[in-house]
Amino acid sequence: MFPSFNLFGKVVPMYGTMAVIGAFFAVCLSMKLAKKTANQSEDILYMLIYAGIGCLIGAKLLYIITSSDFHWNSGASFINNIKYWIIIQASGGFVFYGGLIGAFLGAVRYTTKYKLPTFSMLETAVPAVPLFHAFGRIGCFFAGCCYGRETDSSFYITFSHSQFAPNNINLVPVQLIESGMNLILSIILVMVFLLYKNRKNGFIS
Repeated sequence: MFPSFNLFGKVVPMYGTMAVIGAFFAVCLSMKLAKKTANQSEDILYMLIYAGIGCLIGAKLLYIITSSDFHWNSGASFINNIKYWIIIQASGGFVFYGGLIGAFLGAVRYTTKYKLPTFSMLETAVPAVPLFHAFGRIGCFFAGCCYGRETDSSFYITFSHSQFAPNNINLVPVQLIESGMNLILSIILVMVFLLYKNRKNGFIS
């Protein structure tokens, strides 16, 4: 496990780092695919910026909804709970499904605002979604979150200093498995995008 690293005296979380790297490659892939269509790379970039903002908002909102009971101390005062809550929300905590919904809404907001072909542009960006997710799941592995169940097989990972996963227990490395499957899915979607020219809008999605 490698949850963070020091950069110029600052502690940088690996989850966020991997998410940023994944976003960079996802944008590059989408803009590359845009050159194979009538869509402008610049429009794809701006759409992805809107999608990125929606992703952050959606991922954080769903995290707040799903973790309110865990982070709220009924024995503490309301003011202390609010202070602690603000610290928790500012320091991390995201849910992928909320991010996916938020990204979709952000992308649609951009295309409808500027009267662009929504479905065609979404098709161009969709192959990059599992690519981004692949990097995100590596971030989960480094952080020790989203861990697998206990296993007695020879294929396992053991955490020793995780704040999330149970330590010193053999666990299925589900984060790495999902990362690999997402990468394969992204490759398949790119191949379909490039080779299947007569597809209808929505086919790749």
